[in-house]
Amino acid sequence: MPARSGQERVSVQISGIRALSLVAGDTETGLFPAFQHRAGLRGNQGKCGELQPAAADFARRRCQPRRAVQTAGAQATGQREGRHGQAAIVWRSSGGMTLRAILREPLVHFLIAGLALFAWFAWRGTEADPASRTISVDKALVTRLAANWQQTWQRPPGKAELDRLIEDHVREEIYYREALRLGLDRDDTVIRRRLRAKMEFLAQSQADALQPDEAELEAWLRANAARYAGDARLSFDQVYIATGGEARARQVLARLNGGADWRGSGDAISLPASLEAQPRARVAADFGEGFAEALAKAPGGAWQGPVQSGFGLHLVRLRGMAAGRLPPLADVRRQVENDWRAARAQELEQQAFAALRRDYTVRIDQP
Repeated sequence: MPARSGQERVSVQISGIRALSLVAGDTETGLFPAFQHRAGLRGNQGKCGELQPAAADFARRRCQPRRAVQTAGAQATGQREGRHGQAAIVWRSSGGMTLRAILREPLVHFLIAGLALFAWFAWRGTEADPASRTISVDKALVTRLAANWQQTWQRPPGKAELDRLIEDHVREEIYYREALRLGLDRDDTVIRRRLRAKMEFLAQSQADALQPDEAELEAWLRANAARYAGDARLSFDQVYIATGGEARARQVLARLNGGADWRGSGDAISLPASLEAQPRARVAADFGEGFAEALAKAPGGAWQGPVQSGFGLHLVRLRGMAAGRLPPLADVRRQVENDWRAARAQELEQQAFAALRRDYTVRIDQP
């Protein structure tokens, strides 16, 4: 096809093949001009003797008579052309070779493979530092792997088992590094939460090195006395109402507060009618947690109710409640120190986050 006015034809010809010329606007350029220049093919018109050394071996193979196609005057042209400014691909074969024969050319295969690899690495991202391709398994790591095994199985690992542990560690490390290169750690809720937890742990771990003195622990014990005090003890009377529901219970309640004898006012039950200095936990175990809570809140001296238990309705009279005794520090020292350290860890984490937060600007678009 003759070039149009103002157009310049640049093409690659290898062993009689002029392949893949591109016409774009007013200029027709080779599809692979950079490759033409590097291979030493530009302007050589397929003459094996004129090739640069970098392409000599390839050209000798392509110039063998067994691969030549002699078709005098034959010209296969497949063309898609457009108006000025549009692109058209022109396929030519001065040696009479068809498009199918061109696609069988090793050079075409090489170029397609190169484009595929370029696309893969462009999607995969920048190649990692070669140093990150080295995985070191030192003696300390091997010792740690063996110790973890022994802690789980209560015996040291054998040689084959230790080899498998090391290989499993290497597999994990390779997958971990490749996952980071592919960005799999981004936009994953589980991973984000795990990383947040690790950052919080790093901030809180400083509390493990803190050693409180006696004064600090005593102050903590008294400030949180309700947490360490013994169980309150309750003294009360109860009247069980088995039938008649709340209506009957209110009638009996009115009579009791009017001075009636409470001992014969209710129905029989296996539980005692009067209890003295019972631990709150024991009252909850016998009557139920709801009953113990209501009894502890009831004003003393007067009959109250009805109060629901696991057996039914009760009328109750709280005669007295003794608060739990705060034990000496020596009796609860370990629990107090653990609670004190946990509170300090929370404070340290809050301080660390506040320091990080000051370095960020947060913009929130409310809906």
